[in-house]
Amino acid sequence: MKRCLFGKTVSKFLVAALTLTMIMTVIEPVGSYAAEEDEEKKAEAEVVVKAEEAPAEEEKAEEPEKKEEAKAEKEPEKKETKKKAASEKKLSSIDDLTFTLTAKIVTSDLYKRKDGVLKAEFEVAWSDSDAYNALIDSGWNLTYTLKDVASGKDLGYAEGKKYTVTSSQNEGYSLVVKAEKEGETTKTFKDTTTRFKFPSKTKKLTAKCPSTSRTVTLKWTKVSGASGYYIYRNTKKVKPSKPYKKISKGSKVKFEDKKMKGKKTYYYWIQTIKSYKRDGESYKTVSVLSKPDKAVVNKFLTCKIRTIKWYTITKKPTKIYKSKTGSAVKETVPKGTKIFVPFIKNPRRPSKRMYAVNYKGWIDRWSVIGEDAKGDVALINHKALDWSKEEKEEFVNKKGFSSSTGYLSWTSQYTQRVNIFKGRKGHWKLIRSMRCTTGRWSRRTGNSSHLQIRSHQARKDKTSETGYRYYYINLSIINGNAFHSPAWRFGTKHCIKAVKNNLQPDTAGCTRMSVANSSYIYHNIPLHTRVVIF
Repeated sequence: MKRCLFGKTVSKFLVAALTLTMIMTVIEPVGSYAAEEDEEKKAEAEVVVKAEEAPAEEEKAEEPEKKEEAKAEKEPEKKETKKKAASEKKLSSIDDLTFTLTAKIVTSDLYKRKDGVLKAEFEVAWSDSDAYNALIDSGWNLTYTLKDVASGKDLGYAEGKKYTVTSSQNEGYSLVVKAEKEGETTKTFKDTTTRFKFPSKTKKLTAKCPSTSRTVTLKWTKVSGASGYYIYRNTKKVKPSKPYKKISKGSKVKFEDKKMKGKKTYYYWIQTIKSYKRDGESYKTVSVLSKPDKAVVNKFLTCKIRTIKWYTITKKPTKIYKSKTGSAVKETVPKGTKIFVPFIKNPRRPSKRMYAVNYKGWIDRWSVIGEDAKGDVALINHKALDWSKEEKEEFVNKKGFSSSTGYLSWTSQYTQRVNIFKGRKGHWKLIRSMRCTTGRWSRRTGNSSHLQIRSHQARKDKTSETGYRYYYINLSIINGNAFHSPAWRFGTKHCIKAVKNNLQPDTAGCTRMSVANSSYIYHNIPLHTRVVIF
């Protein structure tokens, strides 16, 4: 009985468990489908929500733009309101408005900034530009009157106009501005500016040029406070348009115009430069030109320093040979042809032919030259020429000549002059230049740079080949030759060997000079002084 009951109980339990399993199997899919449906419904709900929220977000995005547009629309109104308020504020303080008058130099070239030529512009700077603009915008009419304070003359103000400044405007300038408006009280604004100053012109200008020099020396009186000077130069007595030279130091009152060319008359003017301060700023002006002075520059040799050349003039048609001994003829030159010949050591010794320098051939010496050739000296149109003082000093200093006595002598055979220098090597200064006559071609005074004055002799007597007696004085002996005076016959005042006016060398090798010049060397130039012959 009990076993039957237990068996029934187990059977019921198994049936119940099986039933429950089946039910769970059926229920599980149904739940999954339900969840999926819920998810779909949820997604649809979210899409609907988003669709509903989109216009709202667009509205939010548009809101700043609308605000900016509204702000932009209100901005002009605000600006206009502020401007109107500012204008009312500025106009309320119109009596406090002022301006500053300034004068600006517009003449750029300093040398043109002189009395009656200087140009200037007047500028007006208002103390408050906003107040000034408000004054114009509100209908006020402004009238400008510019005057020269000293004369009271109305200069006629115009913006950007260039005004000519004169020294007579010595109290400066005034500008009166009247502001007028119908129904309003006239307002007047005024300012003045100081005058421009000009230096006084330079006085006592002198221009000098020694006859031996190409340098014109200018001197003038110093102008107090001057910062410099302009120098003008012209070959006509007409003021040039531009300066020739600027002197940058006001203390300098001397100028040397060197190496002038040709025989000309030069006119010079000078102009003072001075600095001033005006309204807190510095400026420079110049004086009117001084009275001119002139200097005559002599005509000097334009060639470089050289020695003498020798030539002959053909007296008949002359053959130029190709060689010294051959018979081949290079060419035949006509009568009157100038042929340059070299110096030979023994010119009096016969030789068949001589070299023609300018034709690069040979000529029969005795048929063409004879006893002597002529010197190609510095004589143009019967006037003796010479190098300038500066060129002579440059020559001896560049050559490096020295002398133990502090004096140096240079005899130029080309110019037929004796030049005396004083100083030392590289620093020689010409102190005297004297006419002379040197040795002719057959008895030439040889070139040398190593001679010295060996002795002095007061007088020397000689007898000519024909038997008459003569003498020299003031002899300064140089290795067999000498500086000496012309010769006189005994017992007379007849000069038989003078200094040649045509500059042609004519002595037997000595250097003949006037009594005064030979005496100068005799009494002033010490023994052992170096003598250069070139």
